[in-house]
Amino acid sequence: MPVLAPCQWTGRGLAAKEITYKIDKDKGDKYANVSLDVARRYKAANADEYKAKDIASLLRATSKLGTLQQAQNLHELVRSGYLALIHADGNGVGSGVGNGADSTDEQWAHFFHRNRVLLRRALQKAIETTCEDETGVVPLVILMLGGDDLLVVCRAAKALPFVVALCEELERLQPENTGDFKLTLGVGVVIANPKVPIHRLHDVAERLASSAKRRFRGLKERKEPARSVVDWAVYTTTWVDDPEEVRRRDWICGTAQDRRVLSQRPLDVLGEGLNSLQGLVCSAEKLKDAPRSQLRYLVEQLPRGRHLAELAFAELSQEAKKALQDAGVNSVWQSGDSPSTTPLLDLIEITEIARLGRGNKTAQHEQGVVDG
Repeated sequence: MPVLAPCQWTGRGLAAKEITYKIDKDKGDKYANVSLDVARRYKAANADEYKAKDIASLLRATSKLGTLQQAQNLHELVRSGYLALIHADGNGVGSGVGNGADSTDEQWAHFFHRNRVLLRRALQKAIETTCEDETGVVPLVILMLGGDDLLVVCRAAKALPFVVALCEELERLQPENTGDFKLTLGVGVVIANPKVPIHRLHDVAERLASSAKRRFRGLKERKEPARSVVDWAVYTTTWVDDPEEVRRRDWICGTAQDRRVLSQRPLDVLGEGLNSLQGLVCSAEKLKDAPRSQLRYLVEQLPRGRHLAELAFAELSQEAKKALQDAGVNSVWQSGDSPSTTPLLDLIEITEIARLGRGNKTAQHEQGVVDG
C-alpha cells in the first residue's frame, strides 16, 4: 500500500486498510485501499446484510430462496431478460366476516390471522415450485408481504407460472363447503424492460390488479363461485403506457355489427381451457418449437380483419397448425361469442415471454469484450 495515499473511496483520510468487494459477481473481486473509518463502516454494513426479521425476509430464509445467491440489483436478477412485477391483493376481504359492523374484534383478529397463514403457506409452496430446478442467483424477490397482499419482482418467464402455483396452492388449502370465507386473489402482472422505472411498473401492476378485482366483483354479482383472477400486460417499449388506453386502441376492433375483442383478459387464474391463465401457460409449452414467424404473423392479422386473420390461419404450415391443435386452438375465433373473441393473442404472447431480451445477449457480450 503506498505511503500517505488518500482513501480511494472518499478522498479524505489516509488509506490504511485494503478491502475486498464485488461490483458484478461474474467478474471477480475488486480491491480498494480505504481509511480505517470507511473500512469499519463497510464491515458493519456487510455484517447486517440479509439479517432482517420482517416476514418476507424470514420466509426467504426458510424457503428455497435461502439456498440461492441473493441478487444485488435488478440486472443480476433478470440477467439479459425482462422483468416482471407482480401485485396480488385479497378479494372481498373487507366483507369477509359476517355483517362486518356486528362482528367482534376477536372475530376480525381470527379472520385476518387465518388469511395471513393461508397466503404465507401458499407463497412458500409457490416459491418451492418456481425455484425447484434453480441454481445460482434467485429468480424472484419478495418486496412486500402483508396480511392478504403481496408484491414480488422476478424474471419475466417465471411470473405467470408463479401466479398459477400460488393460486393453485391457495385453492388446495381451502376445502369446499366449509362455510368459511374463501380467500382468493386479484393479481396484476406487468412485464417490461428492467430499464423502466420501478415506480412506473408498480403503478401499472396496481392498475392491472384493480382490473382483475373488478372481474371478481362481477363474478360475485352473478353469484358465481369465488376464484382468483389475473390481468397482465407485456411491454417491449422503453416506457409503459396506461394498459386501459392500449387496450381500447389496439384490442377492440371492427364495427358494431362485427366487433372483435383480441384478448380475453382479465382471466380466471385456474382452469383447464384457454380461457384461464393455467390453461394458457400449459398450452404455451406446446408451442415452444412451433414456427415463431408464422405465429407472430397470424397475431398481426387479428386487428386487420376477421377474414384476413382466418386466411392467415388457413395458410399456416402443417407444422404450425399441428402445434396450435395440440395447444387446443382449432380456429381463430371462439364460436358463439358476441363480440368475437380469440385466445391467440394471449397464448402467443405468453409463448414469447421467455424469449424477451434474448437479442441483448450478443450485444452485452460484445460490449463486455470491448470493456475488458
